[in-house]
Amino acid sequence: MIGEREGQDLHLLYQACIADLSFFKSQQWSISNYAFLAYGGLFAIGEVKGSDSALLKLFLLVLIIAVGISGVWLVHSLDHAIKVRQARLEFIRKRLTPIFRDAWGVMNKDDKEPEFLQPGNVMRGALVVGMILVALLVARGLCQT
Repeated sequence: MIGEREGQDLHLLYQACIADLSFFKSQQWSISNYAFLAYGGLFAIGEVKGSDSALLKLFLLVLIIAVGISGVWLVHSLDHAIKVRQARLEFIRKRLTPIFRDAWGVMNKDDKEPEFLQPGNVMRGALVVGMILVALLVARGLCQT
C-alpha cells in the first residue's frame, strides 16, 4: 500500500492529468472550429465580385492547404499529448485503493470504440475533407477564369 505522501502526490498528478486532458480536448475543438472558419473565409474571398484573378485564386489554394495541414498537425500533436496523459492516468489508477479501482471498474472499459471513430481521428478526417472540398471549389473558380 502507498503512504500518505505518495497518495498526495498521486492525487496531485491525477488532478493535473485531468486538467490537461480537458484543456487539450478543448484546444482540439478550437483548432478545428477556427480551421473551418478560415476555410469559409478563404472561400468567401474567392467568391467576392472582383476577385477573379487567377493569382488570387492560386494564393487562396495555398492558404487553404496551409490551414488544413496546420490544423491536422496541431490536432495530431494534441492527440499524442492526450494519449500520454491517459497512460499516466492508467498508471495512477493502478496504484489507488482497491475501493477506488472497484468503483472505477464498474464502467466497462473493454468496449473501446473503433480507432477511426476516436475524436482526434474524426477531427483530422474532417479537416482534410473540408480542405479538399474548399480547395476544389476555389480551383473550380480558377478554371473558370
